[in-house]
Formats: sequence, C-alpha cells, structure tokens
Amino acid sequence: MTRIYFVRHVEAEGNLYRICEGQYNGLITLHGKKQLSCVASYFQTIRLDAIYSSGLYRAHETAKAVASASGLPVVPRRALRELDFGRFEGMSWGDIYERYPEARTQFYEDYRAFRAPGGESSREAAERQMQEVLQLVAHHPNGAIAIVGHSGAFGALLPTLLQKFETLRAPLYMSNAAVSVLETDGTAFQMLQFNDNVHLQSLAASHFNPHPKIQFSYRLADPSRDEVFLRACGEGAWKAVYGNLQLFSGERFYANARGILAADRRNAFIPLADGKPAGLLLLDSRQTDEPATGHIALIYLLPEYRGMGLGAQLIGRAVVEYRVRGMKTLRLNVASSNKKAQHFYERLGFIRDTPLSKIVSRQQVMKLSIALPPVYDENP
Repeated sequence: MTRIYFVRHVEAEGNLYRICEGQYNGLITLHGKKQLSCVASYFQTIRLDAIYSSGLYRAHETAKAVASASGLPVVPRRALRELDFGRFEGMSWGDIYERYPEARTQFYEDYRAFRAPGGESSREAAERQMQEVLQLVAHHPNGAIAIVGHSGAFGALLPTLLQKFETLRAPLYMSNAAVSVLETDGTAFQMLQFNDNVHLQSLAASHFNPHPKIQFSYRLADPSRDEVFLRACGEGAWKAVYGNLQLFSGERFYANARGILAADRRNAFIPLADGKPAGLLLLDSRQTDEPATGHIALIYLLPEYRGMGLGAQLIGRAVVEYRVRGMKTLRLNVASSNKKAQHFYERLGFIRDTPLSKIVSRQQVMKLSIALPPVYDENP
C-alpha cells in the first residue's frame, strides 16, 4: 500500500484579501508564514519517500516546510496546480458573486458542473490530477509521499479518488495548512484522515476572519455622481483620526479626489456590501517620487463596517490594481498618533519607513512589498 499525504498550502493573499487566485501566483501572508513551522512540525517524525508540489509559490513554499525534516527535494508538477479559474482570477469573491450568481450556485451546490468563464471545469482538474497521482503511486509502491496543492483542485480530486465525484455537490474543502491522508494499492483509495489541522492548534488565530460575512464587490467612483459621498468619506476619515473637523477642508479634499480621478479613473473604488457603499479606496498614481511604488491616498470604511478586519479586502484591491500597473511596493501614510491603524497595517505585513520629507513628518510612512514571487519550474 502507498500512503499519500495531501497538504493544502498555508494562508496566501487570496485567502486574506478574499480574491480568487486560481493559478494567479500570489504571496504568502504573515499568518501563512507562521503556519509553515506548524506544517514542518507535523512531518518531523513522518518518513517520506518523495515530496511533490504545485509550482505556484504558495504551494511550493509549503512543500519546502514539509521537506525541512527529511531534506528531500521538492519536485514541482504542473498537473498539481490549482483549478484554472479563467476570468475570475484576480477578482474579489464579492465581485464574482455579484456578477456571476449562477457560478456561485454551481460552486457551492453542484461543484461537478462548475467551470469559470475561460477556465477549466472541476472535472478536468480532477482528471489531470488523477492521472498524475496514479503515476506517482506507480513510482512509489508501498512507499509514502506528500502532495502539496490547492483547495479547489483537491476539492475535486479527493472525491474522484474515492469514486464519489458523481455524487459531489459542494467541493471537499480543506483548510489552509491542513493534511488529508489516503492509502491505495494503486487501484482503490481509502481515506484515513481528512482535513487534519491539530498541528495548527498551538498557533494563535489569525486577526482576520478567513470566511468573513461581508465580501466586498467594487465599483469605480465618479467625481460628479459621487461628490456627496466622496466628501462624506473625507470628513469621516479625518474625524475618525482626529476626533473633530478642525483644520479639515472639504473643498481641498474634494479637489484632491478630483485630481486623483483625472489622472486615472481606476484610482478610486467604492466597496459595496449588498450593493450599498461601504467606504472608499483612493489610489494616487500621481505620486511617482519612488520607482515602482504605488501610493494609497485613503482607505476608509463607514463606521458600521469597522472592527471586522474588512480593511484587508481594500488592501487586496489595491495590490491587484497596482500589480497590473507594474508596481512592486505599496506605500501609505498614517497619522503618527493613529497607533491602532499602524498596528492594523503591520498585521497585514506593512513595515514602518522613514518619512521622505518634513511635509509628512507628522505621518508614519508604511510600505508593503507586492513584488510577484517566482513560479517554480514544473515538469509536464
């Protein structure tokens, strides 16, 4: 009998930002990096003959943690990649649910029939992985191997191995850094353990809910149509930091917002919760003093949407948007007195930087690297 340890990758950007990654190659979060040590501990005493992985960064880094005790090489295999989500990749799940309600229904209620526009079907993903797994089992009869991959792909593969794909409704979901164990004689597969995450219990829970009740969709702001809302967001942001509107100029804020939008209409996003405006994200592409650096002018949520970690989704929108423009770093300024906001951004991976000039001396400059990671060479 061959024993297979299926390992889902640790927490990645898509999980935190509530963005569909698929074969989009995002980074690992701070919480995901902590999960790596837990994965390494799980395999500390397990004898493995080989370790195979998707070549996408989030999976390959997880596979390296699996290999830390044995020293075995990680072998990337293209067939182990996540489901190709086509046009959904890079979109927020809120936008997907809003624009493609039928796809949402299929994903959660009839996964057998799911196919994202321009992507592959769950059945196709199951078949390519199935062929790969059978080849790997043939290479390791009576051995033990680890396969590191992705939830959407595993959600179709595991039922297929257990000959239950035709009865599949919702995907067989594995949480980040969890392990499922199967045994096979090369023909029949038996599940020994599913979604084991006991090794993660010593790790403090993430500050951000991986399954938030609110998942934002977005629309572009219009300086004329949304003037009243833009002004209200400016006032609300100022008052949230300073407690009053002294020294705040609504005219100056609105003029700056109009300038930002004149530079690029995709510089202003309004997050929507059930179709209702929930805040404002302003990107200021006019600031070009640092190469390959995208500046965030404002992140603001209405009071009823605060305290739930939802600001992470707005950072995710900024990350996706600025990467398309070739940026490798995000930069924002936070009032030096606003320690709560600084702590929030640090939990997202931002680091404090030295102010660039006296003009921002009362502002804490914070930066986040968003440079795309490598895709590891994969065998066919």
